[in-house]
Amino acid sequence: RGRGRGRGRGRGGGRAADGSRGRNQRKSSSQSPTAANGGKKLKSIKNQMRDVRRLLSKAQNMPQKLREEKERELKDLEKAQKENLRAEKERKYAKKYHRVKFFERIKLTRKMEKIRKIDENERTEEQKQRLKSLEQDLEYVMHFPKHRKYVSLFNDDEDDEDAKTHKNRRRERFRKEIKEILKAKAELGDANEGMVDGKDIDDNDEMVKNKSTDLAGDDFFLGSDEDDEDGEDDKNRSNNNNNNNNNNNN
Repeated sequence: RGRGRGRGRGRGGGRAADGSRGRNQRKSSSQSPTAANGGKKLKSIKNQMRDVRRLLSKAQNMPQKLREEKERELKDLEKAQKENLRAEKERKYAKKYHRVKFFERIKLTRKMEKIRKIDENERTEEQKQRLKSLEQDLEYVMHFPKHRKYVSLFNDDEDDEDAKTHKNRRRERFRKEIKEILKAKAELGDANEGMVDGKDIDDNDEMVKNKSTDLAGDDFFLGSDEDDEDGEDDKNRSNNNNNNNNNNNN
């Protein structure tokens, strides 16, 4: 009986010890980011910018060196905020236009393969020009700016003449932007000839971003940021369809 009580206490004690260790481990693993950061909650970039601006406006007697440091900090925060907004747009448009870009790429590739099966010496001048045009279209699809609303290569059947003219104008502007970006990449020595999957473009390169920014600020884009109007276009299209259905029912 003595041995039994001893073993019982031993096993019980072991379980108690293991249980206490398990509880301690669970407590440590369930610590919030606030606790892990010394009890201080991490501030968003927006709040950090607000605090720095408030400090610069209120602290009139701030030493010049400290003021310059805070101004640099504010510029870095503004840059980080722009990059975050751009990345958010890229994720949004990548998801929204993945399907249409995929089918356009397949359609263009098949047409190109059909011409390439013909011996180069036997191709007509029309076929050569057609192949060149298809290659430019594929370049458009693969290297279209990720942070912009995609403009399809093909017009919708319901588009009127004004809509077609407007889309054609936008396509030509984006073709220009794409060529400028690819040229900038080539100047940086990062262009990889033969790649058509868009991965050879690094949007974080300063020269590339400057090229994109310069073109985005021209008279075509000023006052008409259609990248933010896609939601309104979808709503209007849906409302028009609903109205047409109601008229048909009546």
